[in-house]
Amino acid sequence: MRRVIRSAEFDEFYNLLPSNALIKVKYALNIIADIKVVNTKLAKKAHRYRFLRAAHFSR
Repeated sequence: MRRVIRSAEFDEFYNLLPSNALIKVKYALNIIADIKVVNTKLAKKAHRYRFLRAAHFSR
């Protein structure tokens, strides 16, 4: 299992999401945290956003 460290910018973004988008973001973060092999498409999409670029994913 990975530990996802979120930035202040991410928390601000996360707290402003509408409920339907929040469900999708929670789902994606759970995939990143729980699954050993993450789809490169998901990783590349997450990397596009500034607040996730510096995020540290550790086991």
